[in-house]
Amino acid sequence: MRLCIITATLNENVLIGQHIDYLNELRSSHKIFYIIADGGSVDGTVDSIKLNITSDCLLLKNSGKIYESWNFSLENLPPHITHVAFLG
Repeated sequence: MRLCIITATLNENVLIGQHIDYLNELRSSHKIFYIIADGGSVDGTVDSIKLNITSDCLLLKNSGKIYESWNFSLENLPPHITHVAFLG
């Protein structure tokens, strides 16, 4: 089993670093993959994500509203993913 956690964001610069730290811990301990789909943040969220995201996980920019972001993420899943969890 290979799990992917998909997180949709919009203007979450204040807390996104903590969230990515948690995802990176899960990635290390449980070998998860994660996608962060940003809906067009204007508060520096994307820059914070770029600083903290691991190179083997995925950032999708300007992905739309929450459900659009989730669907766009599903379209970009790597083929080795077998299970998906969504966070908003």
